[in-house]
This record gives sequence, C-alpha cells and structure tokens, in this order.
Amino acid sequence: MFLAIFFVVLIVFHANSVEQPKCGESEELGPDCNSCSRSCDGGLACTRMACPPGSPKKCVCKVGFQGSAENCVSC
Repeated sequence: MFLAIFFVVLIVFHANSVEQPKCGESEELGPDCNSCSRSCDGGLACTRMACPPGSPKKCVCKVGFQGSAENCVSC
C-alpha cells in the first residue's frame, strides 16, 4: 500500500515539475508555452503570453530584430 501511494505521489510530482522551457538569449517562449522561437519571428512589439494565469505583457522585438524590447538589434 505504501509503495502504491509513493508511486502516485512521484507521478503527480513529476507532472507538476514539467516546466516551461528555458529559452535562449535571443528567443522568446512561444504562445503554446512549450517551445521557444526567435524573438525576431514575431510581428508585434508586445504580445500577451497566456502561459501562467495573470501573466504580464511580455515585450519582444519587432520582425527583423532581436534582443530585449528596450534594446533591439538587427537579426
């Protein structure tokens, strides 16, 4: 019985530990929350990421640029 409970807890813990990917320096988390895309692939300067509930707007550089929204450089 203890072993069964242990496996259930282990499975639940593992499911909760599946986190969003860590994106690279010139990448942004994609709208599906499970992949990264180059920040210069997005058409808008700011997009609202719907990943965590109540997440703030995430600003990204416009097409042809990469970096932070405050410091965009050509791709």
